[in-house]
Amino acid sequence: MVLRRVALVVLLALAAGCTAEPPPEAPAAPSFNGADITFATALIPHHQQAVDLAALAVEKAAEGRVKALAQRIEDVREPQIAELSALLEAWGQPAPEDPGLGHGKPGVLTDAKIDALRAATGPAFDRGFAQAMAEHERDAGRLAGDQLAHGGDPRAKDVASRLVQAQQAELAELGAFSG
Repeated sequence: MVLRRVALVVLLALAAGCTAEPPPEAPAAPSFNGADITFATALIPHHQQAVDLAALAVEKAAEGRVKALAQRIEDVREPQIAELSALLEAWGQPAPEDPGLGHGKPGVLTDAKIDALRAATGPAFDRGFAQAMAEHERDAGRLAGDQLAHGGDPRAKDVASRLVQAQQAELAELGAFSG
């Protein structure tokens, strides 16, 4: 009799377990891959150079529209640098060091180009800034395209997508100044 009760309790417990809802799964952490890390570590110093160039233009540009565009570039890029740095930290990766202007990596402006821009004044500065920033923007677009094609983390893809949208508008505006 005791054996029957134990068997019945076990059978009821098994039956109850089969009909119960499975426990809710924890949301999966966004996955990241090597393309995400490459994107963030390449774009942080790239963006820092854009911020530095924009700050130079805010200071030196002859035309108010160039200064306003440069300020908007700073305002967009600085938060993206912080966002990418936070992503690298979340992925357990080190953030790249700030190389400053003219660090000579592929896709960024060389010391010679930066020096020429610093030496320019008036409308020549405005044209030089527009040309340099347009070159810089096109390279950022290449980085963003690679991220959108190969990245895994949706947050990094979102940064890339926003970058492409901003870049299109900025390139159109820069074209008006590069004469």
